[in-house]
Amino acid sequence: FATGGEFATGGEFATGGALGGSGGSAGGGGSLVGGASFGGAAGVSGLVGEGGAAAVGGSAGDAGASGAAAVCTEVRRIEFGSNADWTVYSADPVLEPSGAARLGQAELVCLNANAPANCPAGASLMGYSGDGWAVSLSGLPGAFWIWACGFAPGDAADFRSVVLARQFTLGADPTGTFSISADDYAQVRVNGTTIGTIGSTSNVSAASHAQNVLTAFDLTPALVQGDNTIVVVGQNGDFGSCSGVCSYQDNPAGVVFGGVIAYCETTQGEP
Repeated sequence: FATGGEFATGGEFATGGALGGSGGSAGGGGSLVGGASFGGAAGVSGLVGEGGAAAVGGSAGDAGASGAAAVCTEVRRIEFGSNADWTVYSADPVLEPSGAARLGQAELVCLNANAPANCPAGASLMGYSGDGWAVSLSGLPGAFWIWACGFAPGDAADFRSVVLARQFTLGADPTGTFSISADDYAQVRVNGTTIGTIGSTSNVSAASHAQNVLTAFDLTPALVQGDNTIVVVGQNGDFGSCSGVCSYQDNPAGVVFGGVIAYCETTQGEP
């Protein structure tokens, strides 16, 4: 928990992630959160024509033997947030399928009963006595701070990590945005490709920034038609104020995130 204390100098994911990332637009008319728009109907880049119908897959001349182009009949929009729907794995199920054991579902977590402000009923309390995790989640409906399943407040917390994954099945021309905050570091991957990182396990300033803002990333370049797996790897630093190895009570950890994915449902048009 990056509120002070000694700097850490290690950790499996101690890379000091970039704090930028350009958020793609996933909708019109919505409020801007961390660079990504989450309101209104999602647009699908490169699809919508003058008449309002979206053409997918090129002109009729190159649409195949039938001579008919696929036509976008409906734009589907998926909003998602960090909650117990995300599965905890021992490793990335895309990059290490043979070694990625399912450990359970993510746990909703809070520092204590009063922090963060949206601490949901039934969340696991880390027992931290201070404030924190104050980033606004008003633009991420249904998103809560989460962490690995089965932890206890007294467990050793320094450099502990979690791998969270969820699969989405998408139609044609998918687009998406993703916003995340983390205590202390997180990496976002789509189908095995790293989309971006935030925070640090060794730089207290970067770690503190990561938990106080939402950083947005564009998922579109890595999304495909069909099955897609989004993976979030979170890791704690050793920024607690205790001497020796800190527990979650002194050095809590968590991630919170959400996003929007849009894609086209298509039918075969007239030749």
